[in-house]
Amino acid sequence: MRTLVIFGSPKRNGHTMALVQELAAGLNDSETEIIHVSDCPAMRPCMDCGRCRTARTCMQDDAFNELQQKIEAADCIVLAAPMWFGTISGTLLSFLSRLRALESQYRYQGRVHQYDKAGVLLLTTGAAWQGMGITAENTAEPLFRLMDALMIDFVQANSTDRLPAAENFAALQRCRAAADKVNLWYEQRERGAFCQTGRMSSDVLASR
Repeated sequence: MRTLVIFGSPKRNGHTMALVQELAAGLNDSETEIIHVSDCPAMRPCMDCGRCRTARTCMQDDAFNELQQKIEAADCIVLAAPMWFGTISGTLLSFLSRLRALESQYRYQGRVHQYDKAGVLLLTTGAAWQGMGITAENTAEPLFRLMDALMIDFVQANSTDRLPAAENFAALQRCRAAADKVNLWYEQRERGAFCQTGRMSSDVLASR
């Protein structure tokens, strides 16, 4: 299984990475690659130029075109980020605005969604407010959809100002449970069965 982690925190070994490591440790036979958004400072957000309506790649010749190939090759995609102002970090959202190039393939170029990838969202926040993740979760769902992935699970570690994510037993347990769900999804996919786990699964199944 090829797992691609798109990591949206400027802190490489902070709370968010603790969740990533716990999830990755539970994945079976996974080749895991982490893309650090902070390593791509020259990559600009989408300019809404419209070129991708007819082209297969973005007109901005930068790191995103290589990332697009990695997204296409992945079996599991993980979005990992701290929450800023109640949603996914601005750096990650800016980075992922370039998914417009993929969206155009489905909207204008006749590409058909397969939903053959698993998606997992990992978020951390210093706040104690559990509901803070709802907006971020709803923001992430269409981003996964653009990458042809169903969101299999969502893990949120709260109160990191007082309890480090690496010591948050409940959040780490949820990471392990998320890994189990991804493993099951992959086993089902390899057997040729469509996994019914994940957001939007019922809508996708109804259209098949």
